Amino acid sequence: MDEYPLPCLTQHRNEVTREKEEQLCRVTEVQRLQAQQADAALEEFKRQ
Repeated sequence: MDEYPLPCLTQHRNEVTREKEEQLCRVTEVQRLQAQQADAALEEFKRQ
């Protein structure tokens, strides 16, 4: 890679990084909700 990358390439890289971070946040949130649901289901099962 160039020592001084073009601003447009740097901007694109920043956008891709931000998109990946947002995607990771969504995945993490989904996993958290799934864990909550699993905990709730386990508690319900224990009560039976």
